[in-house]
Amino acid sequence: MSKKALQRLATSICFTLCVLFLGHITVLADEVKPVHEYTFDNDPVDKIATPNGYPAEYEYFYEDSGIEGGASGCRAGTYNMSFVTGYNGKGKAAHFDNTTKMYLGYKAMPKGAKSIRFKIKKDAASVNNEITEPILSTITDKYNGYYIGIGALNNDSEPGSLFILNQDNNNKINFEIHTSESICDGRWHDVLFTWDGTTNSNSIKLYVDNMTVPVSQLTPVSTENYTTTAFGVGFQNYSLIEKNKLSANKYFWGDLDELQFYASAITPSSETSSNLKATGGDSRVDLTWNPVTDATSYTVKRSTTAGGPYTTIVTGITGTTYTDTGVTNGTTYYYVVTAIVNGSEGWNSNEASATPQASTDPNQSTGNKALLVITMVTGERKEYEMTTDKINDFIAWYNSKGASGPTYVIEKDYNKASFTTRKDYITYEQISNFEVNEYNN
Repeated sequence: MSKKALQRLATSICFTLCVLFLGHITVLADEVKPVHEYTFDNDPVDKIATPNGYPAEYEYFYEDSGIEGGASGCRAGTYNMSFVTGYNGKGKAAHFDNTTKMYLGYKAMPKGAKSIRFKIKKDAASVNNEITEPILSTITDKYNGYYIGIGALNNDSEPGSLFILNQDNNNKINFEIHTSESICDGRWHDVLFTWDGTTNSNSIKLYVDNMTVPVSQLTPVSTENYTTTAFGVGFQNYSLIEKNKLSANKYFWGDLDELQFYASAITPSSETSSNLKATGGDSRVDLTWNPVTDATSYTVKRSTTAGGPYTTIVTGITGTTYTDTGVTNGTTYYYVVTAIVNGSEGWNSNEASATPQASTDPNQSTGNKALLVITMVTGERKEYEMTTDKINDFIAWYNSKGASGPTYVIEKDYNKASFTTRKDYITYEQISNFEVNEYNN
C-alpha cells in the first residue's frame, strides 16, 4: 500500500473515531437535557388557531421550548390558565384552580427509562381528603399510564402527601410510590421522580427538596410495555378501573413551575446545597446545611415570603453554618443557600424557615398569683401573697443584686386590722434564698 493510501486510511479512521467520540459525547450531554420543558415564563398572550387533534376548548397553544420548531416534539394547550410568581420568586408559574387544564401531546415520552421533575406549591387548606388530585396524568382509555397526584391510591398515607403510580396494559398497578409526609404547606417544593426502566432493586426513586437522598424508593413489578403519547396536567380524563378512588374529571388546585420530562434516569445535581435547616433564637436565626462537593463558598439568601423572592444577605461563606443576626423577633424568615462550584452558582437549596423569639427568663413567674417564700440568713421564713407583676418585679430587683435600692418594699394588703398600711423592707444581703409557688385564681 502506498504512503498516500496509508495517509488516506489513517485520516479516514481518525475522522470516523472523532465522529463516534463526539457523537457519544453529544448523547451523554443530551441525557441531562429535558426532552420537554415548560417554565411558563414565555407563554403566549395572543390566542392562536387550535391545531388539528386538539379539543376546541383549549385557548392557548405554544411550541415546546425543548424541541426546535415543535415539528417532532410536543405542543401544549391550556384552558383557564392564570399565572403567579414563579419558583424562587423568578418568572411565572402556572396556577391551577380546579378548572385549569394543560394538554401535552405528540409522543410526549418513549417507553423505558424516564424522569419527571417539577416545582409545586399547594396550601394545606386546599387539600381534599376524600379524593386524589391529579397533578399529571397519562391514564388513557386503555387504562394504562402514569398518575402523579396529591393523596394516595391506597388511603394509608398522610393527607396532602404526593404519590406517583404506574399502571400497565393489563390494568394492574406496576408501582405506587409516595411521600410519608404532606407537601401541602404553602411553600414551593422541588420534586424529582426517576426510573431507569428496569426491575432492578430500588430502581424507582422519589426526591423532594433534598436531591441527595430520596424520600422513597422501590422496585417495580415489571418494565414499561407502552409508549406514553400524551400528558394531562392538572386534570385526568380517564378513571383507573382497579381503584374507584381515581375517577375521571378531577382537577388540581395549586401552582406548578419548571415542568421537565427526561428520557433517562437522571442523577440530581451534586452542586445543589441540601438539607438546609433554620433554628430561631433571640434576635437570631442559625442555619446549617450539607456540604457540596468541590464548593469553594456558599451564598445565603433570605425572604419574608415563602417561596421568595429572595435577597442575598451574605456571600463567600466557606463553612456550612451561618447565623443571621439582622432579624426581628416575631417575624418569620425564609432561607435558601446556593453553592459556588468552579466559579458558577448552583441551584437554590430547599427552603427553610424560622421565627426568632425573645428569650424567656426561666425565673419569671407565669401564673397570675404566687406565694413568695423568703428564707433570711437568720433562718427566718417570710411568706407573701403577691400578684405576678409584683413577683416578677421582686425577681428583677434580686437579680440586679439590689441595684435599684438597698431594700425592697413589700406592701402587705392583708390582715391590716386597724392599720392603714403594712410594709416589709427586705435587704438584699439578708436574703439566703427564696421560692415562688405559683397558682391561678
